[in-house]
Amino acid sequence: MNKNVVIVVPKEIVLASKSPWRRRLLKKHGVLARIHISNFDEKKTGNPRALVIHNACGKAETVAKHYKNSIIIGVDTIGVYGKFVLGKPTDRAHAKKMLQTLSGKRHKVISGLCLIDTSTGKKVSGSAVSYVTFRKLGKEELEKYLDSGHYKGKAGSYAIQGRAKGFVERVEGEISNVVGLPIEYFKKMLVDLSSPI
Repeated sequence: MNKNVVIVVPKEIVLASKSPWRRRLLKKHGVLARIHISNFDEKKTGNPRALVIHNACGKAETVAKHYKNSIIIGVDTIGVYGKFVLGKPTDRAHAKKMLQTLSGKRHKVISGLCLIDTSTGKKVSGSAVSYVTFRKLGKEELEKYLDSGHYKGKAGSYAIQGRAKGFVERVEGEISNVVGLPIEYFKKMLVDLSSPI
């Protein structure tokens, strides 16, 4: 699919997320999404791919109950290093430990995506993977970053579109996935959603 094609969706799109970056990514590609924050209780541990799909579907299904003719998008993004799932940090010390673990290394970013067409009841789900390599982080710059509070609410304790952009040496795969919504994968799933059941 051509990356420059604007997405055309005949139904209202509802994003089951409070992330302004996900909404901006959609808007950049011509999709104006209504925000409806899900109260779904996310799982924190488990097989990484199954975990993000479970959480994405849980968010989408919770919000879908409120709409009759819409497409609901549920998304969940985590970082993975070895056997460790890097979700949102619980506090500064947790964030520091995560970033020290990622310093100078390559890790995975996995997004689970779930789309539900509430007029047909059809649901499609899957996941996208990107790889991010961090340069070696200095002690002082790490403390300065933690002082900024920019790690809060971020999977892996960083946002590639924020102050941590300078930490990243290389991205393999969709950079939009690292931001939190793999746009090209989303386009493919929209096609799957609109195909006959």
